[in-house]
Parts: sequence; structure tokens; C-alpha cells
Amino acid sequence: RPLIYLGLKVFARFGVAEFLNCSEATLRAWLQMIEANYHSSNSYHNSTHAADVLHATAFFLGKERVKGSLDRLDEVAALIAATIHDVDHPGRTNSFLCNAGSELAVLYNDTAVLESHHTALAFQLTAKD
Repeated sequence: RPLIYLGLKVFARFGVAEFLNCSEATLRAWLQMIEANYHSSNSYHNSTHAADVLHATAFFLGKERVKGSLDRLDEVAALIAATIHDVDHPGRTNSFLCNAGSELAVLYNDTAVLESHHTALAFQLTAKD
């Protein structure tokens, strides 16, 4: 569960729970739900990859040059975006999905198919109880 454990550490370092006015338990449950929607069978776009991107994002957010140009909202948004950026990735490219006439390609009218899907699913999962 790399995304859960790294996520909790990184989010604690940046005070995400306090900023969002939620408990650590809520944050843990959200991370568990997001990680559960990454496919472990996907050799690259899995929760380990998401944890890697989250770690890199946190690294760059810790740099003085970046700190000076972002406020807390930007930092929290970047950390959340890193966490969810490939959630439910099917292991195929946008071009493949469009050429294959996949349901996702049709749903998003062949425009930023995967990016739209990752974001929409993250919102749907977050809005659940």
C-alpha cells in the first residue's frame, strides 16, 4: 500500500488534513479508496507509480524557488492531483482508446480521454460517503 503510507506522511508534512479541515482518519480512508482504484495488474500506471509521482511532487514543493511562488491551496491541489493523476488507468493510451471506440473515448468525445476520466472518477470517489 505505497500510496496510503507515503500519502499519509506527505500529507502530514504539508498539513493537508488541517488545511482541508478533516481528520487523519478521513484522509486515510480517502487514500485507501483512491489506491483501491489503481489497478495492481497494470505494470506501470499503478499505485506505486502514483506514490512515486506524489513523492516527486512533494520534493519539488519543498524547494525554496517553488515555495515562493505557491500558496497553501496550490500545494494541496498539487498533492491531490499527484495522488489521483492516473487512478483507474486502463493501461492503454488516449489514441488507442479513441481508435478502438472505447466507452471512455465516446464519453469524453475523444478529447483528453484519460485525463478527464482520472479527474472525474476522483471527484466521484471523493463525493462518496
